[in-house]
Amino acid sequence: MFRLELDLYSFADLRRPRVLARVGRAFDEDPRLRPERIDVREPVRNTVASAEAYLSDAAHFLANGDILFERRRDPNLAGELSAPSYHQDEPADSPHRLHSDTGDGDEAWFRDAANLEAFARLFVRLAGAFDGSYGFVADHQMARQQAGEFVRTRMAKRFAPAPPGPESDLHSVRDVYWLNYFGPAYVELWGGRLSGLGFRQEQTANGGVVVWATETPFVFDDAIGSVTEYQWKKPFYDALGMETFVNALKTSWDRRVPTRSDHIRLSSAS
Repeated sequence: MFRLELDLYSFADLRRPRVLARVGRAFDEDPRLRPERIDVREPVRNTVASAEAYLSDAAHFLANGDILFERRRDPNLAGELSAPSYHQDEPADSPHRLHSDTGDGDEAWFRDAANLEAFARLFVRLAGAFDGSYGFVADHQMARQQAGEFVRTRMAKRFAPAPPGPESDLHSVRDVYWLNYFGPAYVELWGGRLSGLGFRQEQTANGGVVVWATETPFVFDDAIGSVTEYQWKKPFYDALGMETFVNALKTSWDRRVPTRSDHIRLSSAS
């Protein structure tokens, strides 16, 4: 079943005044996508009239846990903003994460071109406001398909690296998705290799870039043998190198992405 997954990572200092407020403002700009409830515990019951107003005074919550948000209609959104490096029992170099999933019944809403564009615009705004380092938006079936490929490789008694995740982010890009966000450190590292890739590109407020690999996220193909076989991904593999991306046959662990210090150096909110 179709469901969109939004994932953003950042090394910005979220404890600085107004940094989280910018994230709230990015949500508030479109009432159709603004969270209706924000809380620091489940169930999420605290109704808000403005995400910006709530998040303007929420930085202290991140020292104890996640900030949860949701809306329950047209579309359903449920997500969290977490800062694991602010917890004493978490690695001090972990990036912050802004994650959200849409509901299982929202496909018809996203089939409307205007609504789909509104969600893409939200992602562009959030990437800049969060001063993101990396992120993506995709049908969750794409990630499930990729994870299954790693499982099948191991079942065939062949070596496969760990599936895409925070550990692989230290050296590689997870894959190519509908929306791909590369922060300013990626833009600096790759330069002209990003030029012309994808269906569309847009610069974010913090100097990163969002690349639409396809016009819509409705590109999942259950008959594909490997996620690397999607033809719309090939220009990215060619321009940036197949070893830049995590795949089940990957054998090189050379770093193909910016370092944490690169991201922090270029962060406008560090």
